[in-house]
Amino acid sequence: FYASCNNDKTVDSESIILASIDNYYKAPNEEKSKQINVLDSIYYSYKNPSVFVRLRRLSAHSDYSFEKNEDAKTAISYLDSLLALAKTETNDKKIALEYVKALEYKGILFIKQREYEKGFEHIVESENAIRNYTADTCSYEYNNVIPDLFFKQSKFEYAIQYYLRNVSRSIN
Repeated sequence: FYASCNNDKTVDSESIILASIDNYYKAPNEEKSKQINVLDSIYYSYKNPSVFVRLRRLSAHSDYSFEKNEDAKTAISYLDSLLALAKTETNDKKIALEYVKALEYKGILFIKQREYEKGFEHIVESENAIRNYTADTCSYEYNNVIPDLFFKQSKFEYAIQYYLRNVSRSIN
């Protein structure tokens, strides 16, 4: 535990690590390298972080690998580690949501590499996982990755169907 100067609050190590992860995501692109190093320093200074914290760190590293270094292979490797770890804990809603987001991001990475079929498979798998693991699709924000993919492939009828489906889901 970390005690504040006022000694009126105690902040646990998990909160400090999670705050560091949030700082990474909020940092401007030119500060991402510094923030990922700060995150790792804080992360490795604590023993036995929870599965959730480990997942969030893997997610940040995946983001860093692709968004900062344009290294999709490493980003996908981090996501594979995240998915393997999260798969064993999907009864916890927070972890299940991390699992879903990782599947979706992996799909997006494949799409960015023009591997549309793999991307589509992961996006659909993420949508199925949200229903299977949480039974609460309201907490998941549907995006337009699938209809955008169909649009890029000039499959306009499918694109329209998915856009309409997403609008319907957002209203309900």
